[in-house]
Amino acid sequence: MQSKINFLNIFSSAFDELSNKKLKYIFAKIFFLTSLVLGIIIYFIFTFVYQGLQELLSPENYENTFILWMLKFNIIIYFFIIFQFFFLWFFLVIIMIPISALISGLFAEKILDTISENNNYKNKEKRKKNAFLISFLYSTKSSIKAIFVNILIIPFYFLLPFANIIIFVLVNSYFVGREFMGNILSQYFYEKRINEFYMLNSREVNLIGCFITILFLIPVVNIAAGFLGYVISSKFFLQNRVKKLNKIKNFN
Repeated sequence: MQSKINFLNIFSSAFDELSNKKLKYIFAKIFFLTSLVLGIIIYFIFTFVYQGLQELLSPENYENTFILWMLKFNIIIYFFIIFQFFFLWFFLVIIMIPISALISGLFAEKILDTISENNNYKNKEKRKKNAFLISFLYSTKSSIKAIFVNILIIPFYFLLPFANIIIFVLVNSYFVGREFMGNILSQYFYEKRINEFYMLNSREVNLIGCFITILFLIPVVNIAAGFLGYVISSKFFLQNRVKKLNKIKNFN
């Protein structure tokens, strides 16, 4: 019951931060850049897939009488259209997560500092001198891992029509939670401390990753998912550090 309460507090306190004017300005920039990049990618992908589908369904490209006979039925055309839709949807979601994470990650430091200032958090951890580059490289490596794993399990997405969404959420919850949280942690800690943080807060990190992954499945909302991911991760990190400092004070 206590873990459930903590879980709800993580999100409720994070969403309270969205009224901050500085965060709204950061969100506007992230939303614009993410929409621009995704719009360009969608245009080229859709053009490529649409042209490929047109050639595939064109009777002029076939001499086999059986195939020509099959193409006369509209059900075949409908099947390919549905296949095209699901292919584009899953492909876009798969690439949207790393793109959104990387673009939002460019502002992760500002998001963390804004939330810290807004709540007067006293974070005694010293940020690394090259924190921006380190966190960006961390996110890039995490994104590459996630893309590689998703490519390996693509057959399951198409062969298991009802379970594919559950598989997608479970697999990506792990990577997304660590990608967003890791971007922030890498600004302060080295790999050993980061792994210790994951071990002590594995449930919360996975729940955060699960929530963000689900947001990526929702059209339009998924454009803002990267920003929300860093807001939630930043708030959890800062609250976690404050609780630890309070325990030390009480112990002393």
